[in-house]
Amino acid sequence: MYLSLLAVLILGISAGTWQVSRSIAAIRHRRRLAQQHGCQAPPSLPQKDKFLGTDVSFEEYCKFRSNSYLEMLKERFDSCGHTWACTSMGRTSVSTIDIENIKTILVTDSQLYGLGRTRSSVLGTTLDHGIFTSEGNEWKFLRRMSKPGFSASHVNLEPHIQSLVSQIPSDGSPVDLQPLFHDLTLYNATSIFWGQDAVNMLDAQQQSLSRRINAAICKAFEHTQEVMVFGPMAKLLQSSSTEKAIKLVYGFIFDNSNAAFTLKNHPATQHIVHDKTVSGIFYDQFGAHGFDTAHIQIRQMFMAAEGTTAETLTHLFLLLSRHPRVLDSLRAEITSQLPNGTIPTASHLNSKLEYMNACVKEVLRLYPTVPFNNRVALQDTVLPRGGGPDGLSPIVVPAGSEISLPHYPLYRRKDIFGDDAEEFVPERWLSSDDEKSSDSWSKQSENYLPFSIGKRACPGRQIALETVRYATVRLIQHFPYICDASGGRPWQENCGATLQSKHGAVVSMRGKMEFDISIDSGYGSDNVS
Repeated sequence: MYLSLLAVLILGISAGTWQVSRSIAAIRHRRRLAQQHGCQAPPSLPQKDKFLGTDVSFEEYCKFRSNSYLEMLKERFDSCGHTWACTSMGRTSVSTIDIENIKTILVTDSQLYGLGRTRSSVLGTTLDHGIFTSEGNEWKFLRRMSKPGFSASHVNLEPHIQSLVSQIPSDGSPVDLQPLFHDLTLYNATSIFWGQDAVNMLDAQQQSLSRRINAAICKAFEHTQEVMVFGPMAKLLQSSSTEKAIKLVYGFIFDNSNAAFTLKNHPATQHIVHDKTVSGIFYDQFGAHGFDTAHIQIRQMFMAAEGTTAETLTHLFLLLSRHPRVLDSLRAEITSQLPNGTIPTASHLNSKLEYMNACVKEVLRLYPTVPFNNRVALQDTVLPRGGGPDGLSPIVVPAGSEISLPHYPLYRRKDIFGDDAEEFVPERWLSSDDEKSSDSWSKQSENYLPFSIGKRACPGRQIALETVRYATVRLIQHFPYICDASGGRPWQENCGATLQSKHGAVVSMRGKMEFDISIDSGYGSDNVS
């Protein structure tokens, strides 16, 4: 007994000594790094509890629940500078909106930063394990497999647009476009992923299913944001309604994956599976690796794709309804380039409709669909800026530190985007060649990263942009006059993994034009380069 206790005591002392030695070695290593690179400490967020950061965590929780989290973040950067450190939930974290730091983390030294346990394991309770939560060779494989699916060449939006148009009153009656845009992207996503429309946009019962699926995805993504903010503690915030929402979405995706897999492998359809409308572009890519692989990977991509495009459209039309001058200019461009309701081609969408593209850029700047990015330092490393009184000296980032890269405060920096940084001004993206060579233009373009940068940049960039552009053109062709019908209610965030408008986009639309439209001539492979 005595020997056993002695052994335990010796083991404990040895472990403690080893841990202390390890900590001392780490401190010395960081000091050498600081001396080698001329590092200085970054500003610290004022906080009372410097050990666990409970005061910071409580403030974040309250702001998150009151739908004012992003504005709180912006105020912190206004107060502390473009890079600062704090302790939250017992974790050391660095937050930065300095583009040099962002490029270092996502591009130059990306191998020194990982997703961390928060994103890869805890976040997996919502999104499961797949392309957005994997790293290394597994991620490379999944990225390579999914790449062919992120092409706009197989997208035919026109049937979905016609269904959407039929649900919008043309007499000026108020309508909330947000659920309609989520319907649109849900139907479009099911076509892309599974090659079939999971629900009929005009069928009342199936439309109800669509709304429940969209609400469930929103609820699930609210929990993902809790995970990003509160880490493993977010499990304590997961309610039964969140679990039900995740279960509903998973069931919907499973049913459609199973139907597509059965159809693709059924002898009666073998002669037509070469037609990409039968089993879906993405399912064709992953299906060869078995049902489980295809289903799990599509689950992540479907949930990510459904909400981002819908909310971009929601915010765009909300802003257009409140900025008649911008709407007038956009309408004039569309009428000039596409007279008599001509269906746009890829050439129109990508280059000829310059003002429309500026509007899309501007809405993604003001309301980035993915408001956060984050990484974890895999080893002691250095960021090029953020230290010292002027914030221009390098800083040491200890191994294990969480690094937050919030887009919302970055895109509202007045030193980059001007004094009107918080206003909807598409013209900021329309400049002459001489203006584009100026320092101010270069700073503005360099700091605009709506789809991120580096090897993990969003692969769905082109298909998302063309979907937004096409839907915008077609809706304005049908409804040239749009005004706000919300009663002047100010915008409020609903911040999950995607940024949503809490109160939707309640508008009044008039002036429905009558065109002779052939759905077969819709936006399809013959119209896209």
